[in-house]
Amino acid sequence: LIPHKGVHTAIEAMDRLRRIDATLPVTLDILGKGHPDYEARLHAMVDRLQLHQVVTFHNPIPREQLPGFLAGYNALVLPSIWEEPLALISEEALAAQLVLIGTLTGGTKELLEPGVNGLAFPAEDANALAQQLLQLATDPALRRHLAQAGWQTVIDRFTMTHTLDEFERHLNAIVEAR
Repeated sequence: LIPHKGVHTAIEAMDRLRRIDATLPVTLDILGKGHPDYEARLHAMVDRLQLHQVVTFHNPIPREQLPGFLAGYNALVLPSIWEEPLALISEEALAAQLVLIGTLTGGTKELLEPGVNGLAFPAEDANALAQQLLQLATDPALRRHLAQAGWQTVIDRFTMTHTLDEFERHLNAIVEAR
């Protein structure tokens, strides 16, 4: 949990969403630890916005427990601000048939196709994230469609066989160029 991961945007979006419709069964679970000052800021936001009923913090878990943890959710919010490389958690979420809702920063834009296999919002735009969460919460058919399309994206583009084929094509292109 560090500022450029944008978790504060997700908390702000939960406040916006609650103001739109407090009856929506939407919760935010935050997994991980990070810089103590930022963690304190996030906890203070939850306190100030009175979001204890919908925002829960979880300690980090071993990677082998992640698939079981993800199985209990419908979506993964990836609110990164910076141009981070493709986060492995985004592929893991799609493989677990969660809908990916993220910013199109860094490597995420290589995976996430807004409206096709997930939903997107501009970095640090809590209002836009709240609207995407609202859309997902109120449209189960869309949620199922995006989850299935996300899973298919992983199958089509991120299996070991596909990766090795791409690597082989790249190496062959180098050899042929010489």
